[in-house]
Amino acid sequence: MAASDLAQEVCGNNCVLELGVQKRIMQGLLKQLEDKDLEVQGNAVKCLAKIVRTLKQYSCVSIFH
Repeated sequence: MAASDLAQEVCGNNCVLELGVQKRIMQGLLKQLEDKDLEVQGNAVKCLAKIVRTLKQYSCVSIFH
């Protein structure tokens, strides 16, 4: 549930994260998508959906490339 807590913290505090921090968070969540447990994958998708809305478009593009 750490991913859910992290997503809630990032989205709830209206804080501006450095690009490097954003990248590490997104890479961690993307890695969870490869987990064998469907519950972990589903939670990662929910967290990604929340966090992506808080990032600027150029941040998302640079993270996913």
